[in-house]
Amino acid sequence: MNPDRLMKILKMHESWLKGAVGGKRANFSHQNLSGVSFVELNMKMAAFTGADLRYCNFSKSDLSEADFYGANLTGANLTGAILTRSDLRGSILQDCDFTSANLTGVDMRNGRLIAVKRALDDDAEISTADLYQSATEKSEGSAVNLSNAIMSKTILKNAQLTGTDMSSADLEDANLEGANLSHANLTGANLTRASLVKANLAGANIKNACFKHADMNDANLVGLDLTNADITGANLPRPALQAKPSIQQILNDHFLWIKESGAQGSRAILVGEELNGLDLSGCNLSGADLNKCSMTNINLNDAILVMSNLSNSFMRQSSLKNAILEGVNMAGADLVQANLEGAKICPVDLKGPDGIHTGRTWPANLIGVNLFKANLAHASLRGANLAEANLSGADLTGTDFTDAILKEVNMEGAKIKDTKFPPGFEPKV
Repeated sequence: MNPDRLMKILKMHESWLKGAVGGKRANFSHQNLSGVSFVELNMKMAAFTGADLRYCNFSKSDLSEADFYGANLTGANLTGAILTRSDLRGSILQDCDFTSANLTGVDMRNGRLIAVKRALDDDAEISTADLYQSATEKSEGSAVNLSNAIMSKTILKNAQLTGTDMSSADLEDANLEGANLSHANLTGANLTRASLVKANLAGANIKNACFKHADMNDANLVGLDLTNADITGANLPRPALQAKPSIQQILNDHFLWIKESGAQGSRAILVGEELNGLDLSGCNLSGADLNKCSMTNINLNDAILVMSNLSNSFMRQSSLKNAILEGVNMAGADLVQANLEGAKICPVDLKGPDGIHTGRTWPANLIGVNLFKANLAHASLRGANLAEANLSGADLTGTDFTDAILKEVNMEGAKIKDTKFPPGFEPKV
């Protein structure tokens, strides 16, 4: 399309938006516009269905409610663009730059173009029905590809991103509040400080993704393995606590302390408190002092308790399934019939004030812990100190005791199928 023709269409589109006589909606459907500059233009509601828009520059343009169904936007520059409620179903967005763009309410679900029955020219009027079928009628097409896209500070509130490929995308400081990311591919994506409040991440692939200091409060994390991602300082969903107000405040201050890396809030000091039956599943209680606490039947499934102090705590029949307990102190704790299936009770890597690894580690301390009839199946206790621990009757199926200290440990009646022990250790069961 020549520049004169392009400018004429844009001028008529501007008149159409104002409701002026002679105005006409811009329709670039199925046109080859690769490399064209559309900087700082008002292209609200323009049609780009199936267009070739590779490496186009749309920076700071208003593209709200525009139709990009099935368009190829590979490498396009959309920095600071407004794409609120635009239709990007089935479009190709690989390597796009969305820095500071506003994509509130954008639709990026599956979509597929259908065959166009007649030739296109610059003046052809193409109806929506001629070009594509709705996602409800035909959704077999591939999900939108946003792999490697630059989307830092992008606004994606309430965006439909189901099944979207966002692998290795840069979403630092992005606003994804209420976004639907179910079954999305977030492998290796950078979501540092992103807002994911009330976002749906059910079934998403977050392997090697970074959620440092991200706000994930009230997010749906069903089916996620958070151990595969970096959630340092992240504000994870936490249940409504049924604890007395003073304890709720201490826990809320601790969550803030974690989120802000100690700059705000305060570390939880709950020595000797009663926390029986509380649901703290998925909470980050790293560094908390829970010495001598009563925590019978407490739910700490998927919780993070790195370097926490649980020494001499009473935790009978508690549930810590898949909890992360690196560097934890559980010396003398009573965990009779507790469920620690899949828990990681390993050394923690120590870092200096600058955040750089020192090369030193801090092992978990379980000296004298009572794990009578506890479930430790497939748990990792690498390097843990279990001297004089009671593991009688415990389920140790597939448990990893590599490099652990097992001096004077009691394993009478324990299940030890596929259990990994230190070289030379002979369990007495």
